[in-house]
Amino acid sequence: MKSRLHLSIYCFLISCFSIQAQDFINIKGQVVDQETKEPLAFATINLAGRSRGAVSNFLGEFNFNISNSSENDTLIISMLGYKTYKLAINRIPNPSNLTITMLEDIVMLNELVVSDKELTAKEIVEKVIENIPNNYPTRPYLLNGFTRAHKMECDKYVSLYEADFDLYGRGYNSKSKVGYPEKIYLNEMRASNKVDQYMVQPLESNRNPFVALGHINDVLLKSFSLNISRNTYHLENYTTLNDRLVYVIITGKDHGPMRPNNRMYIDVDTYALIKVDYEIDTPEGEDWNPALYKGSTIGLTKDSLSFKVKRVAKSVQFEEQNGLYILKYTNWFMSGIIFNSESKEDLCDWGAQFEMMFSNVILDNVERPSKKRLLKPKGRTDPKVIPYNETFWKNYDLITEFPLNEQIEAGLSKEIDLETQFRERAKKGE
Repeated sequence: MKSRLHLSIYCFLISCFSIQAQDFINIKGQVVDQETKEPLAFATINLAGRSRGAVSNFLGEFNFNISNSSENDTLIISMLGYKTYKLAINRIPNPSNLTITMLEDIVMLNELVVSDKELTAKEIVEKVIENIPNNYPTRPYLLNGFTRAHKMECDKYVSLYEADFDLYGRGYNSKSKVGYPEKIYLNEMRASNKVDQYMVQPLESNRNPFVALGHINDVLLKSFSLNISRNTYHLENYTTLNDRLVYVIITGKDHGPMRPNNRMYIDVDTYALIKVDYEIDTPEGEDWNPALYKGSTIGLTKDSLSFKVKRVAKSVQFEEQNGLYILKYTNWFMSGIIFNSESKEDLCDWGAQFEMMFSNVILDNVERPSKKRLLKPKGRTDPKVIPYNETFWKNYDLITEFPLNEQIEAGLSKEIDLETQFRERAKKGE
């Protein structure tokens, strides 16, 4: 099913692998719709039975490295609304120039065999909540992840922040109301010169934006799309993922002038919420200026500037591993218009994006990381700055799955190359 999220003011990241050594096979290509030839974003590329993998970018592109010892394995490409594509590695004639054509999996409603076909959309969502203990980790878990945030002002990329971190959770059945059920522990980070305390500011003006992105998990918090008392629900249709039937439910209420366009994707058999796409737009001629933004420049580079939000979107996606659904990817972005806070004159577009990609997961004998690396959720502070570890970043495997888009890198390096900025930023200690 084609993604409904579009961001016109800046390019998206390419989730992929880059060549690290000659003992790797590089599988590079594009995922497209078989009929329309349109690129397919957010397709998952994995080896059969492996948890690590890549996600295609908004151009459908991917760049996947595997070991030579995997030549007898099977490449699996899956995406909501399409039949799963499988191909033996040793049967790929030109692995560095591969085009994957995905066939749309059309679900005929009159041919469906669904045991709970008479359930309303709201009852299906209630089943999601009821089955959380069966579908998600209920004991402490630890995820390793990589995050990147970047910001654009007036058609120029102005700041970049990247980090490797661990996410510790108490479990999806945690009933404790003390603090957040997940904590983020920073391992390594690097930032460009213009990173500030408001870098992306996705949720609230008094929350660390990096920590805030970790708190948009609908399932863990039983909030957002799973807040039954505040939402309406409508069963739009059915689709598939990995050849399994999936409910597509529209949810949401209007937020003043903002108009929501939200979708939940729920596995028909298990009632697991596997993906949420959330998007709200301001109609032409109306502005959205919540109180939480008043009086703040939100990190814009000139004190006389502020901005008004025109669009907000998020995506949360889970991946099934050994019968449990594990958080795989989160994305949050905002776009709007920069304006002069004194004259109120509109000047140019503004946009910011924050993404997290998760890889390794530990579910047994989990130990909580050191408190010294814990990021605090409250306080309008810049993300904790630690020394720039060049050796770590040169050998960091996750960044090969999540390389920086060339256009973004070029834009940020016009005056000073990024490596120099990373070193200078760390020396400031702020």
